[in-house]
Amino acid sequence: PAPDMNFIEKVCEVFAVSLDELTNSVSPCVGDGSKIIHIAEYISCEKPFLQPELVVDSMFVNRDEFRGYEYIGLKMKDMSMIDSHICPGDNVIIRISNAVKSGDMVACVFKGTDSLIRRVYMNGDEVVLKANNASGLYPDIRLDKERDEFRIIGKVTSWMHNEEENR
Repeated sequence: PAPDMNFIEKVCEVFAVSLDELTNSVSPCVGDGSKIIHIAEYISCEKPFLQPELVVDSMFVNRDEFRGYEYIGLKMKDMSMIDSHICPGDNVIIRISNAVKSGDMVACVFKGTDSLIRRVYMNGDEVVLKANNASGLYPDIRLDKERDEFRIIGKVTSWMHNEEENR
């Protein structure tokens, strides 16, 4: 039987490695050309990187397409980006980096929330997070770079529809 996530988390702590490093990013069933990306249920502001207990899914991608950067996956929870065709339950792939520009689709966290997928717009000391849903149910989130505790996890690079959850 496979070890449970608590055991795997302890192994990662003891050896000071990420879950991705522990699994060596290679699946024996798909070969050296693949990389595993773990999909988290959410990422918190207090612990902004992947925690093994939050892994809800994994997917294999072509290693060559994802070379040179760290990636994380996030399970989309709401309809905020539905006009970009990102649906609840979809696996969103994020290139970890705080180097983003206005208009990029990003994953971010800020105090009192878990992770969000939004378009980011920067104007001086203000950061505006915009949903892509014409319904008006998701108002803009305005943050002050100096006052508000927030973190951009990285830029959304792709997403995969989860057909089972989108039925």
